[in-house]
Amino acid sequence: MKNKKINVPSRVQIGVGVILTIMILLSACSNPIGNSAEQGQVTLHLDVGSRTLVSDISTEISLYRVTFSDGSGGEVVVDSQNTTIQTSLPALKTYDILVEGFNSSSQLVASGVGTISV
Repeated sequence: MKNKKINVPSRVQIGVGVILTIMILLSACSNPIGNSAEQGQVTLHLDVGSRTLVSDISTEISLYRVTFSDGSGGEVVVDSQNTTIQTSLPALKTYDILVEGFNSSSQLVASGVGTISV
């Protein structure tokens, strides 16, 4: 009777195989640890223009509040005293924009809406 040599993988070979399999599976999945999605940098220039309004309250805007909504419930809100607003948005997509202008008494005196694709 001839002696047949049976190839049985060693523990090292099995361990290396398991580690490689895990690495391949993890590299195929989305990153649950960090946010790997691309972010968008936005610079928004507000054109206030001229307004004619007869009112007992001050219509001079001292604070702009800009709300970026992505339609899925996510919002980014930026408050600024300047008409140029820079912010980072969490993902590259389309956002609805709401701009509100408040006077020095925190009264809403102006608003506008728009859409932006980042």
